Amino acid sequence: MALARVLKNQYQLRTFSFRSMRHSSVRYIGVLLTASVLSGILLAAALPPCGLTLLGWVCLVPLLMAVRGRGLLWGFLGGLLTLFVTCLVAQSGVFYERPHWDGEASWIATSCMFFGFAISITAGAWGEDRNGKKPLWWFAALAVSLEACLLVLLPGHLALTQHGSPFVLIAAVGGIWMISFFLWWVNLWLTVSVCGKSNVPAFVASLLILVSAIDWRTEPSSNGIRVALIQTETLDRELIIPLHEKASSKGAGLVIWPEYSGAAMSPIGSVRGLKEISSNTTSAFVTTFSDDTGPLPHNVAVLFTNGEETGRYAKRKLFGSEAANHIPGSKPSAASLSTNRIGLNICFDSCFPWVMRDTAQIEGVNVIALPNLDPESPHHFLAAVHSAFTSIRAAELGMPIVRADVRAHSMIVNAWGQIITECPPDEAVVASAVGPAHPTPARYLGDWFLYLCVLIVIGHPVFKRMQKQRTAQTYS
Repeated sequence: MALARVLKNQYQLRTFSFRSMRHSSVRYIGVLLTASVLSGILLAAALPPCGLTLLGWVCLVPLLMAVRGRGLLWGFLGGLLTLFVTCLVAQSGVFYERPHWDGEASWIATSCMFFGFAISITAGAWGEDRNGKKPLWWFAALAVSLEACLLVLLPGHLALTQHGSPFVLIAAVGGIWMISFFLWWVNLWLTVSVCGKSNVPAFVASLLILVSAIDWRTEPSSNGIRVALIQTETLDRELIIPLHEKASSKGAGLVIWPEYSGAAMSPIGSVRGLKEISSNTTSAFVTTFSDDTGPLPHNVAVLFTNGEETGRYAKRKLFGSEAANHIPGSKPSAASLSTNRIGLNICFDSCFPWVMRDTAQIEGVNVIALPNLDPESPHHFLAAVHSAFTSIRAAELGMPIVRADVRAHSMIVNAWGQIITECPPDEAVVASAVGPAHPTPARYLGDWFLYLCVLIVIGHPVFKRMQKQRTAQTYS
């Protein structure tokens, strides 16, 4: 009878434990869902085209709080769910002033997937660190290293949330990597502060957030080389010439046309029609077209002035299906215009820091022309995210950049990363002077901060293990 009583009590205890565990798991799933949804909404609002930059510093706090110490799997799943919500919110257009429903929604999903790569794995590592043994800066370095893994595709940097804030200036020292590092570090820092595990004053994080809320835009300038851009989908010669003349009437000595805008005027690589236009207009212009290289052509950017072409650049980073129809170039190029040197890049090049850096390092270059053609996506999401690189690259290189897209978010940015003008959707012609370029540490030191982050990720665990072995030998 006594044995039966013990077994009965044991059974009841196990049943109670199982039910309690099941209840706890269901409750945690609810918490994780809520936190991931909240982080997804905040991230969608922080990214362009909404661009509430201050949310970039706090958007991941709910997710990180929910997965802290819960294990790798829960952290990874929470990160995936966060980006799934970000994708849904972006597709809904709820945060955007001018919703636009044309284009492939898959571009939004693809973009969010790239952001999710770094966020999901970092959240998983954060969840696995149950005892808080790793420092916050290690997780921030891990996230930056993971962002770099996607450079062969379409990188998703948390730094893009800051493209319109003064924090783009950090890129002049450590590139886009340093901006992402600080964003991750502050999100992690606020997480442990909210959980009551840190005595670091919260006002420091608050100060960073307030600074990011400052609008880092400026008025058109009258000093420096005067440039203009055309934002249009047309390839028709009879339509683009009046737009070019409108840009010339604004006093621009250089006009940037969108990518492939010269394609219809340069059949089989012939530039006769484009030379003809430049001989009849007062302003030089940069456009792109496919050259006559065999067996596959290059996508080339050329500057035309006074009936002649000066400088030719073959696009180095091909995007998507473009790689099936073109071959990439291999070196940077610039074109001469009066006393100025114009660096030439095209579209997807701007996602790769070393490609833009090669152009900026050409002697005498003081502005970069960037013809662009982003695939159409709902609410111009892809164009907005891609254009966010422009101000960061400009600050990184200390170089003005003129980005001319076909549909939306064309941009003129000065050498400090300040947005002088950004075009909303629809056809537009805008002009401004851009001041001189200036040297920056990032232009000459390259991606040193990224290499430091990789070294931290690899070196810290090795150092801790060696330290532990040394301690064990001391007490043995």
